[in-house]
Amino acid sequence: MKNFKKIAKENKTLTIGAILVLFLFSLMILSFIYLPHPPNTPSSANQLKPPSATFWLGTDHLGRDVFSRILLASRTAFLVGSASVVAGLLLGVPLGLAGGYFGGWFDALVLRLLDAMKAIPSLLLALMLISVFGTGMSVTILAIAVLAIPLYARMARNSAIQLKNLDYIQWTKMIGIPSSRILFVHLLPNLRSSLLVTASLGFANAVLTEAGLSYLGLGVQPPDPSWGKMLSEAQNNLFNAPWLAFASGLAITLLVLGFNLLGDGLRDLSDLHRKE
Repeated sequence: MKNFKKIAKENKTLTIGAILVLFLFSLMILSFIYLPHPPNTPSSANQLKPPSATFWLGTDHLGRDVFSRILLASRTAFLVGSASVVAGLLLGVPLGLAGGYFGGWFDALVLRLLDAMKAIPSLLLALMLISVFGTGMSVTILAIAVLAIPLYARMARNSAIQLKNLDYIQWTKMIGIPSSRILFVHLLPNLRSSLLVTASLGFANAVLTEAGLSYLGLGVQPPDPSWGKMLSEAQNNLFNAPWLAFASGLAITLLVLGFNLLGDGLRDLSDLHRKE
């Protein structure tokens, strides 16, 4: 407990990021327990109502409660963010570890592949995948995961290059331990702090990318709500109902900011432990 209080006091970036993420995660949990109004039920009598005691964040152009939809859309943000980060790690980390560990032509091939993926603008690559597989939540997760492969692969590769020449790794090779065991039992555990930092930043990128795709109508499709889609719908009533854009825009900003601060704070904490 003392260490926790010390970290919270000294690492303000980590503390603020954790508070923001926990706050929005709590809203996501709340969406399973309580929704003030049916989030997907239109009401012609309640169109574009301003914030009030009945509708805390007002209503949209179809009369749907914005607060209820913000809560429900938080599920989409956390689901897409979590699933795409996990998928990106599963695809990118083994590739990067193998490239850094084996070196030679295989590492050169991995680097060329990663360079080719980075050379294509992320939005264009996502549009290419969506044009092939269609729209929807699963395709959005796949597209974001593929976009994140270079990020995770390069992190794993750089770590593998630094670690593979350590004495205990060389010793495991000399006694004939299989390369797969060396990669996943001896090298991978040393990536824990780097994985946490990269995954936090990757989560922020995933949320922002999902919001952008949904804003363009290419991401999560109705009836599943998305903060990006809500922001797109709000632009038609930006001046007569500004609360619509404010609510969804603030939700995106807070979650992305929270995970970015969390990642930066974890990096600072990791660097401090290395120095000690």
